[in-house]
Amino acid sequence: MALPHFKLHDVSENESGWGPLTTQKLEQFADIPYTPYSKSDKLGRVADWYEAENTTGRDQRMRNRRLEQYQGYGGGTTSVFAQQQDDDEGSFSLVENRSANVKRNMGRGAGGRGGQRGGAAGARGRGLQRLGAGGRGGAHSTRGGHMNNGRRRFGWRDFDRPHHVRYATVTVGEDWNVVEEIEFHRMSRLQYEVEEPTDVALCGHVSPYTKLADRINVRTEQPLRRSEYVHYDVSASDDPIIERLARENKAQVFATDAVLSILMCTTRTVYPWDIVVNRVGDKLYLDKRPRGPLDYLTVNENAADPPVDSKDKDNVNTPSALAYEATRVNHEFALQVVDTKQRIDLAQPNPFHEEGATEKPAPAAYRYRMFDISTFKGDGDAVQVAKPCHLVVRSQLDAALTGTTAASATFTILHALNQSDIRAPGNGGALDWRKKLDTARGAVVATEIKNNNAKLARWALEGIVAGVPQIKFGYVARTNPRDSKRHGLLGVQSFKPAELARQLNVSIPNAWGVVKAVVDLCLQLPEGKYVLARDPVKPVLRIYGVPLDTFENDDEEEEEQADGSKPETA
Repeated sequence: MALPHFKLHDVSENESGWGPLTTQKLEQFADIPYTPYSKSDKLGRVADWYEAENTTGRDQRMRNRRLEQYQGYGGGTTSVFAQQQDDDEGSFSLVENRSANVKRNMGRGAGGRGGQRGGAAGARGRGLQRLGAGGRGGAHSTRGGHMNNGRRRFGWRDFDRPHHVRYATVTVGEDWNVVEEIEFHRMSRLQYEVEEPTDVALCGHVSPYTKLADRINVRTEQPLRRSEYVHYDVSASDDPIIERLARENKAQVFATDAVLSILMCTTRTVYPWDIVVNRVGDKLYLDKRPRGPLDYLTVNENAADPPVDSKDKDNVNTPSALAYEATRVNHEFALQVVDTKQRIDLAQPNPFHEEGATEKPAPAAYRYRMFDISTFKGDGDAVQVAKPCHLVVRSQLDAALTGTTAASATFTILHALNQSDIRAPGNGGALDWRKKLDTARGAVVATEIKNNNAKLARWALEGIVAGVPQIKFGYVARTNPRDSKRHGLLGVQSFKPAELARQLNVSIPNAWGVVKAVVDLCLQLPEGKYVLARDPVKPVLRIYGVPLDTFENDDEEEEEQADGSKPETA
């Protein structure tokens, strides 16, 4: 029986590479095209019936424009079997799965040294978190554009767009030292509950609100009038009523509604600001700086593209020009919708108007309220005051809604929302009020909430602190978009402070938690003068220790200006 015959095929050896020799052709594979490939290449098709017929001509040129050519591994031409990357897959990329050495950064951004310490528990102070020393690390912010490995990705003519460069409201001196830094993300978790405040004093006089102002609309537009009334905006340290309360030891902390509201809305602010902190004995005064940022109203601060500065001095749409315009319009609106011929005198006269002065003070009431922000310990029925602390706030009331006497009057606060040039940069996508205010007021309000979130939140909190039932907003627009001196009143809308705060998603416990934490931190500082400033770029609050004569020159200049000219009028 013959054994089976087995024939061993010849195996060619390729010394210069892998695979068969280029000179050796296999008959059964002679007509099949071959392209070198790698296993890591993506295969988009099994076979190609189009490439051979349209290698040249208009069809191939159009195809090359539509599809990005993929360079195959090891080949000099494009692989016909490669997966073509469509437009919707442009965001995908090959992920490197090999391990790499991680560069460890032991700098300030690595940690959160110190961090937050536990807060006091109690019925009213439950959940309070204090801001501890340190904590100077934190998250890295990438605001101001898309970031790609630390480099900004520019778009079409992005180089020609105006850049938002903000500067600090105060110049840090060489003799200033940083006492504390507070990141915004630590403040967003603070909580504190306060009880109903106690009215301490009520001063000044008010005029009744004109109810006909509620009927104003776009068709019955009223020109905004100017008047010669004087507006007073005195800091807490210079307030004679607060000075008397401090001597009587009624409270330990004193502030105005403007200072308190900016502190409550710290995490919503974008523009820089500063507060002067005075520690005198066991008292704490939170003051505004003369002619500082708290004396003016911001415009479109929270817009995606806020107003920017311009080299043109006559530009009326810069942040500073818009702030001055908004402040003046706010004063003029408050005087136009009240009946100045009628006057309701309150328990005490205006503490800032001297007898015998020739100028007329604007109708305004000043309500002083005391809040208990003590630190408590214990839980349930065993709550005890661990550290008593009371805060006196001065709130300004603009008009009387009802009543003709001080005992029966209910008060309101008047503010104006102004529209400048909707075609200018930094308008925040605002609608034309003269076309949309009567027909789509909800859309107008939504746009204002988006562009002026911090300002509206401050006004809502000021109304809650003052204890008024309503806040009235006036819609004021320029008569000519390029003229910032003439305006028209297009309508008036009323809001309840608590409902407005809910629409703005303002947390009242968080607002008081920020105040409580900052007050406790400042009360631990030694006697002296400090500056609490918001960083112009980073979401950080800094407390600087400054010399006692800081800003004294500003006060002297303000007094000289007041002696040589009229006070601020509207």
